[in-house]
Amino acid sequence: MQAGNEKELIDRVSTGDSSAIGPLLLVHSERLKRMLTVRIHPQVRARLDASDIWQEVQLEACRRLPEYLATREVPFFIWLRYLAKQKLIEVIRKHLGVKARTPFREQKLGDHQDESLSSLTLAGFLIANATSPTAHLRREELRLTVPNAIQELSEIDQEIILLRHAEELSTSEAASELGISPSTCRQRHLRALQRLRVALNDFQLNWERANG
Repeated sequence: MQAGNEKELIDRVSTGDSSAIGPLLLVHSERLKRMLTVRIHPQVRARLDASDIWQEVQLEACRRLPEYLATREVPFFIWLRYLAKQKLIEVIRKHLGVKARTPFREQKLGDHQDESLSSLTLAGFLIANATSPTAHLRREELRLTVPNAIQELSEIDQEIILLRHAEELSTSEAASELGISPSTCRQRHLRALQRLRVALNDFQLNWERANG
């Protein structure tokens, strides 16, 4: 659905047309289910899938929609994604315990000793998709090299790759999530990909020397 239709639906809801709420939430449903799929903890995934959590997000969105409509301070997608993030954190903590790590930037993404979810998620995403700069590596090599390569990236570099490639956010949307300007986001994204490419090449070379 186009942005113009989203605006029309928001206007209809704001004037009291409750029949527009369902279609409005459907505008970004696939994108947000993708985010939930990317971020959900493997132990939680065994009990709930993204569609289950998305149902809860929609209920929360319906409850808080008047709050959003009163200000409209951010794009609707950004607001809805925020609710999805909060619900996912709630679900993870409910199933794994209050102190369980969450799949967003409040954790240290590169710490594999703490089994960082975002770091492991990024590794899994890159292995599963095996696209540039990793397409030339065999899958088993990827399983060995990607986690190590990711440890070479900063927290924000890991996050920006997840946002742009796994969640498929636009530059402006990723910038909003990270609290930086779109131009800074674009530059950081390019640098992150370059660093990942270098790290993968280094670890591939070391692996080939050790196993050649």
